Formats: sequence, C-alpha cells, structure tokens
Amino acid sequence: MEKKLEQQTSDEPTEEKLEFLKRIEVRTMAKDIARLRKEEAKKERERIEALQKEPEQKENPQIVLSQQQLPKELSKKPQASEKQKLIPRRPLKQSEKLFIRLFIGAILIFLIFNAVAFGFWYFLKKNTASQPISQDARQEVQAPPPAPIAPQPIPVKPAPPTPVVFFQAPKQELFITAPSDLLFELQDFLLQAPPLGITTITLSNTLSVEEFLQGANIMVPQDLKERLGENFMLFSYVAGQKNRLGFIIDLKDTTNVVELLGSWEESMEQNVTSFFNIIGKKGSAYTPFFRSTSYSKIPIRFQTFSVIDFGIVYGIIDNKLLFTSSLESFHRAVDLLETI
Repeated sequence: MEKKLEQQTSDEPTEEKLEFLKRIEVRTMAKDIARLRKEEAKKERERIEALQKEPEQKENPQIVLSQQQLPKELSKKPQASEKQKLIPRRPLKQSEKLFIRLFIGAILIFLIFNAVAFGFWYFLKKNTASQPISQDARQEVQAPPPAPIAPQPIPVKPAPPTPVVFFQAPKQELFITAPSDLLFELQDFLLQAPPLGITTITLSNTLSVEEFLQGANIMVPQDLKERLGENFMLFSYVAGQKNRLGFIIDLKDTTNVVELLGSWEESMEQNVTSFFNIIGKKGSAYTPFFRSTSYSKIPIRFQTFSVIDFGIVYGIIDNKLLFTSSLESFHRAVDLLETI
C-alpha cells in the first residue's frame, strides 16, 4: 500500500509539470509567431519602400550619381588644395626675365620693320604708276591693232511722204515728236479755240497714213487698210461752240471699198473711241446704228451721237475717203473739194 501511495504521489507532480510545460511551449510559440509576423511585416514595408524609390532613381539618375560621387570629390578637393599649398612657386631668375624681354622686343622690332618696308614699297609703286610711259614703252605695251571690221550696211528709213493739201484753207501747225503725241496735241488744239470755219492741221513731224492711224488710235480692218493710199490731211471745223475734227485719205484701190466700209460699221464706233473722246461726249440722241443721206449727189453714212450735230460721218469723193465728226463739217469739206 505504501508503495502504491508513493507511486501515486510521485505521478501527480509529473503530470502537473507536463501540463505546465505544455502551457509554456504554447506561449513561447505564440511569441515566436508574433515576432516572425512583425519581421515579415517589416521586410514587406522595406520592400515596398524600395519599389517606390526605384522609379525616382530611374527618372533622376544624376542625383544618384552625384550622391555616389560626392564623397570622392570632397575627398579629392582637399588633397589638390593641399598639394598646391605644399608646392611653392619658384621665382623667375634674372636671366629668364632678360630672355623674355629680349624675345618680346625682337617681335616688336620685326613688326615695325615689316610695316616700314610695306609703306616704302607702296610709295614706290604709286610713283611708278603715276609716271608717264615713254614712247618706246607705249609701243611695247600697246596691243596689236584689231582686224578691220567690214562696214555694215546702214538701213535707210524711207522718207515720209510729202504732205498733200487737198483743198486751200488756213493752216495750223502742231509740234509732235512721235505718233503717240498726236491725240494730246489735238486735244490742246481744240481747247485753245481754233479759228472759225475749216483749218488744215499740219504736223511738224510728217507721219505716214499708218502712223497717223496709230497715233489717233483708230483701228481699221486689214482689208480696208490695204486699199488706203499714202496721202492724208487732217483738218478742224469750228462753228459757234462746236469744235469738230476730220481727215481725208487717198484710196489707191476702190475695189469693194463701199462693202468693206459697211462691214466695218459693226465695230467702227469702238474702233474710233479715243479719237472721238477728245472732240465731245455722247448725248440723249445717241443711236447705235448707221443711217444714209447724201450731199451734192455724194452718198453719206452717219451715226448720231448727240443733237448738236456730233457723230461719225463718212463718204467717198473722187477716190478719197472723207471722215468727219459732224454733217456740217462734212458738207463744208465737200464744198472745198469741189472748188479745186
């Protein structure tokens, strides 16, 4: 019995110890697990911070390099300054100073000598250029004479035709230098109140029929122009306040002239606009077509511009084309032509 009691007493403490040890192990394990979790959480935070810093280092690599190089540069600077302090500057010797001065002086003398030589050379060259060349030297310098050039025939401009007077009347001369001056001079002539009646207008520079039509800016069809002769006469007619102009041109060929003039009527008003603009303006009686009449059995074609006897009037008299700006001036010109 005693043995059994002893065994029971000895067994109870061991069980309590085992239970106590188990509890201690559970607590230590819990602490270890908590500690491990803290360490893992700390590592995870460090890893996240490192990941966040990597993009900044990639965007600004100079910062990282400067941070890495900064200690080296700081360590080098004091060493260089210390070396400079440790190595003293050697003063130049008297012979070295003398050599430097001589070298600089030689350079200055060389430059001065070259400048004087250049000035002397330029002065001599200028004097030799200004001196006259002797006759012998001129003969040596002169180039051989060029080969003679065959004379070119000078084109001879045909003399303008002698102005023809188709009838006798007072004369007035206009000074012109070119056909382009004709309209301006005629306009000035009409503004200066020409004498009453018919006045023949002579030109200081005699013009051909072609030049007269060009200067008056009158465009004549080519078929009709080929039938015009070489003589023309320009005249004015003044009656009261009316100043009118007209001209007479020889016809070298009267074949189909009447038909050609009739076909020209379609564009005649536009072809003589510049010539009639210096005479007067169109009025309310303007008609865009031509009509027929006669005077002294001479057929007349006319187009009225205004009631004050202003318009295009033309007719053929004895192989001559009479072209005026009014019926009255046409009649007076016919009268003078018939008295010849």
